[in-house]
Amino acid sequence: MYEKYQTEISWKYVQKIASNLSKPVTIIGGWAIYFLVKDKFREIYARDYLGSKDIDLGYNLNNGNLLNSNLYKDIFYLKKIGFRILGFRLMKEFHTETKKKLDLEEAKKTPSHFIYHIYIDLIVNHIPRDFKNVFGFNPIDEPLLDLVYSGRNIKVNNFIIPTPELMLAMKLNSVLGRDKEHKMVKDVCDIFALLYCSKIKLKEFYKIYNKNKARKILKELNIEDASKLLDIDKNVIKRIFDEV
Repeated sequence: MYEKYQTEISWKYVQKIASNLSKPVTIIGGWAIYFLVKDKFREIYARDYLGSKDIDLGYNLNNGNLLNSNLYKDIFYLKKIGFRILGFRLMKEFHTETKKKLDLEEAKKTPSHFIYHIYIDLIVNHIPRDFKNVFGFNPIDEPLLDLVYSGRNIKVNNFIIPTPELMLAMKLNSVLGRDKEHKMVKDVCDIFALLYCSKIKLKEFYKIYNKNKARKILKELNIEDASKLLDIDKNVIKRIFDEV
């Protein structure tokens, strides 16, 4: 799905972020799932699970002045190291061969097929009324982040990430609304990996997500492409989905 250089550059910045952003650094999305499933997936299949090319960061905006928030400080830092705001995300160009970051002038002079864009998505638990006035854009909101900040999280290295149950709920909320097919395929892979290779507890999951809704969504998912991407029999994926 992703070229090796894409996940390598993204992983490099996940590590850089761990050292330099405001604490606690909340990672959600693809890299969070990678942390949750990588050991078991390697044990079963003797290979690494899929990395991610984007970085999803979560923020708690329940308290305080937005100008003093971790989000405000982190955007300032990320812009300082060369990222630019593009809608609700931050973006930076890199060279596909050297993997070095390109400034704006270098990017203009580089052939497009040698340019790779890394995106950092900024996701908040709720959107304060004055958010756009302060930041100049509308963010993605994910109310389930409130549960991360109330204790449903796991500490990994210098990050906090959602529990497997909460990460599954987030994925089920987003998968059917994907506007790009490759992102939906990756979501289906992630859902399977969470159910099969993380220490997920379905009883805990049902406390935060409706069982019938989860089953309905799972039945609508196309597992063919996920099966090919993961090189795993589609009947295995179907069986795991049917067990929910």
